[in-house]
Amino acid sequence: MAIWRRDLNLGPRFVALCCGSCLLLVGCNPPPRPGMAEISSTNTAKRGGTGLGLSQLSGDGVSLAGLQLPWETWHSYFLRGDKVGYSHVISAIDEDGDGVNVRTQITDQILLRRGSSTLIQSLDQSNIEARDGSLISFASTLRIGPARTRYEGRTTVEQLTIDTIRGSTRQSETIPWSYGNRGFAGVQQTLLAKPLRLDDRRRLTILVPIQNQTATVELKCIAKASIATLDGEVHDALEIDVKMSVGDASPIESTIWVKSNGELLKSHMPALELTAIRTTKEEATSEIADPIDVLAATAIRSRGGLNNQQETYRCGYMLTPRQLADGKTAGGKTEPITITPQPGQWFRKLENGSVQLIVSRDPAEPERAGFTGANPEPDEADTASGPIIDSQSPDVAKLASLSKATDPLELALDLTRTVKQLISPGDYSRGFASASQT
Repeated sequence: MAIWRRDLNLGPRFVALCCGSCLLLVGCNPPPRPGMAEISSTNTAKRGGTGLGLSQLSGDGVSLAGLQLPWETWHSYFLRGDKVGYSHVISAIDEDGDGVNVRTQITDQILLRRGSSTLIQSLDQSNIEARDGSLISFASTLRIGPARTRYEGRTTVEQLTIDTIRGSTRQSETIPWSYGNRGFAGVQQTLLAKPLRLDDRRRLTILVPIQNQTATVELKCIAKASIATLDGEVHDALEIDVKMSVGDASPIESTIWVKSNGELLKSHMPALELTAIRTTKEEATSEIADPIDVLAATAIRSRGGLNNQQETYRCGYMLTPRQLADGKTAGGKTEPITITPQPGQWFRKLENGSVQLIVSRDPAEPERAGFTGANPEPDEADTASGPIIDSQSPDVAKLASLSKATDPLELALDLTRTVKQLISPGDYSRGFASASQT
């Protein structure tokens, strides 16, 4: 069973989650934990052609000035135990600049199957950072099959300007920015520069790839552990709980294991059963035998089925925590199910930790006692133009001017009917047309 969300673009989001597994994951705005001091950036030093002074601190209070360069890591990605890709990170002095700043390059590649299609999804990123770790500029390229999207960003004291380039189209936007915010590899950098010790906590702000939004990351070192890598070697490690928050969404939680020197050995994201393990270049880039189906990997398989799905207006689900379903609970404790209801969904939590979920497409669905639902008002993201639907196109405006509808809803429906009439089905059974036919 897959629960509906607004962002159904699974391809790029999945890549973001995967590269976030090693550089950390995508997520959202946790409340401050008791006992954790808020660390804010009060440094007002300006950026110049010679970079930032080595004594300055980034937003997490950890300077990277003493971090030995270059450093490099390779990780293999595993989804539910099956290898799906790799991540490569290398950080060194920016030789193309004045030799003061740092260039960090990140390559993530994932092989996925979507239905009958197999796609290679890759994300190449390059950050320019001051020696204290503060992001100065970045460039990243996302490739999903033949599709290519490039992002370019540059910071000032108070904002980050991001250009998105798809083909010949370039769109610019700005987001608030603070001195001390780190780039995509910020978590690895802060741990290498100043490793956590048992019971240590740390908070930092990083830029999330693809979403290109800032995220708050909270780290807490909770235990000692022994971790085996792919070569069979067992390492003494420290276990660190991670919470990453983007905007108002629910935090994404993960666990990482590091050596005493801060070197990242392994990370695991329970929500997707996604794991990254430190390895060699040869192992990381070796062939992937069976691509994982991205749709199956991001959905929950339900027991039973629906008859006449197209005619079903209402359906109920019972969500049971994995520990409870497997009978592996200890002392009656289970990992709670966290649900943010979307339009057309209502849920109710039961005492044993299970959740009852009602999904309905009936616009007149009545409120039910004990159930929590949501009916958010449309925001700018719902009406903004995108790569698939461009409502600002001159052709759309021309069609709208021909309509007699005055109500916005009726106008939208009229445009929908018009576009449907203009679409003619094509015959792709013979593949591409020959040169003589075109």
